[in-house]
Amino acid sequence: MYKYRFDPSSKKYPCPRCGKKRFVRYIDTGGNLLSAQFGKCDREISCKYFKPPDERNVIHLKPIKKQKKLPPTFISEEIVQKSLSQYHLNPLFSYLITKFDEELAFHTFQKYRVGTSKHWGGSSVFWQTDLDGKVRSGKILKYIDGARVKKPFNHVNWAHKILNMKGFVLQQVMFGTHLLNEYDGDIVCIVESEKTAIVMDMYCPGLLWLSIGSLSMLSHDRIKMLKGYNIILYPDTDGEGKWKEKARLISAQLGQEIKVSELASDQTILYDKSGGFDLADIVLDKVKAKGKPEESEVKRAIHRLIEKNQAVKLLIDAFGLDTENSILAKETSQDQ
Repeated sequence: MYKYRFDPSSKKYPCPRCGKKRFVRYIDTGGNLLSAQFGKCDREISCKYFKPPDERNVIHLKPIKKQKKLPPTFISEEIVQKSLSQYHLNPLFSYLITKFDEELAFHTFQKYRVGTSKHWGGSSVFWQTDLDGKVRSGKILKYIDGARVKKPFNHVNWAHKILNMKGFVLQQVMFGTHLLNEYDGDIVCIVESEKTAIVMDMYCPGLLWLSIGSLSMLSHDRIKMLKGYNIILYPDTDGEGKWKEKARLISAQLGQEIKVSELASDQTILYDKSGGFDLADIVLDKVKAKGKPEESEVKRAIHRLIEKNQAVKLLIDAFGLDTENSILAKETSQDQ
C-alpha cells in the first residue's frame, strides 16, 4: 500500500511554480495533508510542476476534511435554447462556414448544442448536457479566425459564472454526452477540445465524437459510462504521452482496452506541424489547401496510421489517404 497519495477531493491549491489554483496536493494514509510543496499541477503542458514526497522531507499538516459530494446544479433549458441562435454573432461559426457548408455547420451546432454568447463581444457556448438531457453548464470560449484567444489572457469562462448563479455545483460531463442516447454505433472517439469534436463530426460523420475538455480531464470517472463501447482516444500531439499513460490505467479499471490513436502525431510529418497540433488542425488545413501530400509521403503515413480497429480505417478514407496500391489492402487483410 502506498504511504502517500493525491488528495482525492476536488479541492485545488495555488501551484508553487505558476501560482494558478490548479495544484493537487498529497496526503498520507491517515488523511493528513502534506506541506504545500508536494503535489502536481494539472496544467500538465504549460507548467509541469510535480514533486512527490519522500520520508526525509515530509511535513505532516492537519487532516483534511472530507468533502461531502453534493448533487450537480443544472441550467434551465430555456436559457440554453435562447443561445442556440444568432450565429452571425458567433466568431467560430463565422469561421467554420468558410470551410464547410453553412447548413451543415448550423445542423452540427444545433446537434451538439453550441450557443452564442455576447461575452467578449461574441463567443461560443459549449453546453454540457448529460444522458438525462440536463445541462451541467456551458463553457464559454472566444475564437478569432478559428483559433482560441489566449492573449493577453485565456478567454474561457462558464455560463453559471456569467449568470451569477450562487452556490452552483459544477459536475462536468463530456461535451456531446447527450448524443449517446441516439447513437447506434459501437465506436466512440474522444478528443480534447470542443471545437475538434464538432469539426470531426462535420468532416468524418458516422462516428460519435466527444470532447473531454482538456488534457487533464481524462479519467475513469469521466468515461466509465462508455464501458462496452470501442473507445478510441485522439489526443493533441503535445498530450499523446499523457493520454497513453492514462489509457493503460483506465483500461484496467474498465476491464477493456482503450486505444490511443497516433493519427495527429503522424500527420505532423505530412503537414510539418509541431506541438499542440490536433485533428481539427489537420482537417481545416486540408480543406483550405484542397490538395494531397506527395504520394511517397502518403505511403509512409499509411504504414504508421493503420491500427487494428475500423475507426482508423474510416478516418484514412475521410482524410483521402487511401491509394490504389496494395499497401492498405495488405494491412487491412492482416487485421481481419
